[in-house]
Amino acid sequence: MRYFLILIFCLICSPVYGGAGLAMSSGSNNRIDFGSASSLDNLSAATYVAWVFVSTDVAADRPIIKKGLFSQGVYALNGEATNKVGAFINRTTTDYFITASGSDLTTGEWNFVVWTYDVNGADGDQKIYVGTGTSNATEISYTLQQVGAGSAVSNAAADLVAGNNNGATPGQGWPGVISLVAVWNRQLTENEILDQQWRPHPTNGCVLFSYIGHNGTGTQIDLSGQGNDGTISGTPTENFNGPPIQIGAGS
Repeated sequence: MRYFLILIFCLICSPVYGGAGLAMSSGSNNRIDFGSASSLDNLSAATYVAWVFVSTDVAADRPIIKKGLFSQGVYALNGEATNKVGAFINRTTTDYFITASGSDLTTGEWNFVVWTYDVNGADGDQKIYVGTGTSNATEISYTLQQVGAGSAVSNAAADLVAGNNNGATPGQGWPGVISLVAVWNRQLTENEILDQQWRPHPTNGCVLFSYIGHNGTGTQIDLSGQGNDGTISGTPTENFNGPPIQIGAGS
């Protein structure tokens, strides 16, 4: 533990390049569980950010970051069939959906995926951005961009999870590696998103920020200051060939 605290200090004070990650496996229930806390529950506006490697083509319903099952309130950023990406929120009248028109995830590469939403906003306020290790994130095109109606169903009883959040369905594992996971309680601007792509760091409103794999398969430390550390379920394996990001970048 002492060594890890020294490592965190060095990362913050002396930025280095290159990330790590945990290989999750598509046929597994491997996941990182960040728990449930008031800072993560029922965010009416938020930005979910992740760096993920796609080892094999993404099939339907492969969670990247998800809070809740369908018996609870669900806030989900998912990989979908044929390398698409989408998002979903349970609402009492009409559910929130984002459905991509194209296959924006790239197999065999690191992908930077961002979902920014406001359940009190308009359809056009709900956005997903995707980039790679060699290209800036840009907004995707949609077949459905629907904010929905009615109250968002509470997800306070559910944990926020990266990877497969349903241990009863091993086939929903992420087909590759998860590196960075971060959440803000506000919508980031496009300029902020690009800054976070290449030099990720906690900023105003950040409620979860974890360099996945930098503590091996031990506790995944939350650097947001909110104490939402992650615990590992299943048997993900360490990956040291992470995305080309600046680790420990300051504001």
